[in-house]
Amino acid sequence: MDQIQENNNISAEAASKKRWLTPLEQVADMCSDGIQFELYSKEQAVKLLESSNSFFRVRSYRSNFDRRYSLEGKGKFLHLDFGMLVDLSVIDVELRNQVLILSLDIEHFFKIRLLNTVEEKLIKTKKDDGYQIVQDFLKSAKNKEEIKKSIGSNISSPYIGGLVRKHENHDWSVWQFIEVIDFGNFLRFYRFCANRMGDQEMNKEYYLLQSVRNIRNACAHNNCVLNDMHKSDRPDEPSYSLKKELNKIGINNKLRKDCLKNKRLQQIATTLYTHQKYVSQNCKIYRTEGLFRFAKRMMRNAHIYEKEDLVNKSFKFILEMISAWYLIKEQKDWLDWVDLGGRRIIKNTLCVVLTISVQGLVCVQLAQEQVLGQSTIGRVATYFRSQALCACGSHAFFLLRILADIDQETK
Repeated sequence: MDQIQENNNISAEAASKKRWLTPLEQVADMCSDGIQFELYSKEQAVKLLESSNSFFRVRSYRSNFDRRYSLEGKGKFLHLDFGMLVDLSVIDVELRNQVLILSLDIEHFFKIRLLNTVEEKLIKTKKDDGYQIVQDFLKSAKNKEEIKKSIGSNISSPYIGGLVRKHENHDWSVWQFIEVIDFGNFLRFYRFCANRMGDQEMNKEYYLLQSVRNIRNACAHNNCVLNDMHKSDRPDEPSYSLKKELNKIGINNKLRKDCLKNKRLQQIATTLYTHQKYVSQNCKIYRTEGLFRFAKRMMRNAHIYEKEDLVNKSFKFILEMISAWYLIKEQKDWLDWVDLGGRRIIKNTLCVVLTISVQGLVCVQLAQEQVLGQSTIGRVATYFRSQALCACGSHAFFLLRILADIDQETK
């Protein structure tokens, strides 16, 4: 501890010279910036910075928090604890993992979608044989040599090398071509096909896919995503279909507008929207569990951000989309989900107030007189259907499950 205090004196000079800081100096530098160490002790922070995370990455999440500008502490953070930075970095890892999974699903189903559309509009009508359209694309593409070079670089690949070697002269069919090009070139080909077939819906989908591609690339390169949730300097215009769907699921106008002005949150929203709209129902159900685990982890320490409006509304935005789009609709499945924690909650409590999200996103009171005489799970289900203070009853089931699991973990 004495060594940490001593390093406080040199942190400013070290930062100005931008030299390499030891973990001790990194902690001292954060102390001088007003970052507190109540949730995480300084000793724990040093160990984490030595073994599990980099100072540069963890510190980057501080941009989501307000500074105090006054004579007493100009430029220092108001309510920022190192534990918040660590928590956001862990949530970000979970988010990136989920986005990568969803984007791979999206790529797969849009390849199937393209093949079906080409077959229906070109091959069956004998306007194309499935080969000529690829040749026309390669001839017209401004980056055709780069595409060919990219494909050729996989000639020794244990996965697609055989296919590449077989078609070194690039005599590809559509169904072969989409297997050897990367996602970016697939999107260019998708738009080319949309224009060739005069398909306006495909053109609209192209812009959704561009947004998915941007965040997928960031996640694939392990870039931080949630380290800047402020309004972007030049926010992209979200698609009309996305805005319409967000309104449909009950996300209020101000929250929707504020969050969509951040490019990262907009791309997260676009990925979730595109996935839930275009992949198969079985795929959606299969991915629900992973998204639930992410949502549960995101909300585990929501209380520590009580005074942080930016983090609060960003969490709320993501949570509401997941809870609206990724819920298993069958009643039996819902009752099974509630069963994870519902029985213990009702059994041990006369009056339980469950609060999810931050600043009262959902607050549901289960009073004894309103649930007597029914089975435990039935009581929870009935009450939530009739009294849940959120957009719809299905939200409440999802949120109860998160609460029940978090509550169970803290026991």
